[in-house]
Amino acid sequence: MINWASNGPFFFNSDAVKENLIKIWLTGGPLLLSFFCGMAFTLGFGPTGEAFTAMAALVVYVYALARSRSAVNGALMGWLFGLGWFIPGLSWTYQSMAIHGHLAMPLAAAGVFFLAALLALFHAAGAWAATAIQRDTLYRMVFTIPVFFAIAEWLRGDGLANFGWIGAGYAFLNSPLAGWASVLGVYGVTFAAVIVAGWAGAIWDLRAKIGAVVTFSIFLGTVVGLGWFWTQIDWSRPGPEVQIRIVQPNLKVSDAFSRDDPARRVSDALSLAKGDWPVVQKDLRRLIVLPEGVVNSTLTQLPESARQSLLNLSLEEKASVLFNGFAEEAPGEFYNASFYVRGGQLVDTLKKRNLVPFGEFIPHGFRWFVDMLGIPMGDLKAGNLICYENLFGSTVRTFWAGWHSPEFIVSTANLGWFADAAAAQYLDMSRMRAIEVSRPVINVSNSGLSAVISAKGEVQELMPLNKADVRTIALRGACGDATPFVRFGNLPIAIFLGILALVAVFSAVSTRFQSKNGKI
Repeated sequence: MINWASNGPFFFNSDAVKENLIKIWLTGGPLLLSFFCGMAFTLGFGPTGEAFTAMAALVVYVYALARSRSAVNGALMGWLFGLGWFIPGLSWTYQSMAIHGHLAMPLAAAGVFFLAALLALFHAAGAWAATAIQRDTLYRMVFTIPVFFAIAEWLRGDGLANFGWIGAGYAFLNSPLAGWASVLGVYGVTFAAVIVAGWAGAIWDLRAKIGAVVTFSIFLGTVVGLGWFWTQIDWSRPGPEVQIRIVQPNLKVSDAFSRDDPARRVSDALSLAKGDWPVVQKDLRRLIVLPEGVVNSTLTQLPESARQSLLNLSLEEKASVLFNGFAEEAPGEFYNASFYVRGGQLVDTLKKRNLVPFGEFIPHGFRWFVDMLGIPMGDLKAGNLICYENLFGSTVRTFWAGWHSPEFIVSTANLGWFADAAAAQYLDMSRMRAIEVSRPVINVSNSGLSAVISAKGEVQELMPLNKADVRTIALRGACGDATPFVRFGNLPIAIFLGILALVAVFSAVSTRFQSKNGKI
């Protein structure tokens, strides 16, 4: 029971009060701190992109977690850090459920919380493992927490759940650590960031020991320095130039409750797509890119006049055309796909492989939830190729297998379903993909933020949010050898983290065995 008695006239001078406050802090302070650190960490992602703030939050969280009194307490800290991170970071999903899905506001809010709580379990498990395996505070900071934090992120993304949206690595796009992406991908950036956070905490802990401070400072500087060094390398060389017309029509979302006339949508978009091209050499290639959301049906269901207009656009503008829609290859089998038109003929269809949960495929046991939402085409099939999947660097790598060495990457989307923050976060992912593969990325979105991104992840052209716009740009593609990430993908970082996890487990078991037998 807390003793609030005071030995002096001023309440906070009491030794008993101080002792009680320490007990309160030890009981709930680290948990509350973890939650607020998660919220501060969210500022590292778009639209704010405050990498320094994200790092400061990560340093405080890792430092506090290293002092967890038990693995259960560590798991709670990890879960609350994830909750603080994912609730504001994914709050844009509320709009898709409440406005376009016509779900009751409390249910939509509960949906955001449920999604955040589910994703936070990965970090609860990672924090539990890091604190259960290693009891020493210093070793937790510099070794086990970085390893199991990165493993949790890999499992949340490519490794298991396939939902790596606002992955930790994206918070450091505006820092030298982003250079790690070209070698080890976004999970390499994640691991490097948590290593820096842990070693920064160790430097503070060992500040009285000059030798240790110097050693950890050198290690920390090496990680940051390598990231910076890799940002300076030209992994690719300039390729041939192509003229690209980016069309951002800002069409309203067509859900199950407010469907637009398909022909009118196509007409509105094509009115922006047509126009004079800059005078350049005769043989320069031209490409018109329409975003997802212009064609809201299968091509066979689209009125003949609208379908023919899409095909004729390539003839009228003397350009290739890339647009998105739905493909039905067999009765009831629908695919989200991009269609490539050249010379008035449909010459290729690229089907999306990684589908969005609830939006494009229905996870087992959740049919009841999707039935409440107004999301058309909620049961799509996964194809063998991809159109836009810039959430997955591992999927973008497959372009090299299919097309040997693409000159640039096109990412199309319709983010009007969500609040504005989704567009900024989506742009972050396009920037990360550009760094990973050292290729320019053309980000084309129905309502923004459409952009041209350099092979180094720099935004060179940006179109506004929620406004119709069209840009014609001269893009110089890239060619040459692929980055280490393109060559090897996530395999090196996955193997490396797996080995480190095994080392951590073996070391802990060996230490405890020797301690039990009185050898140490």
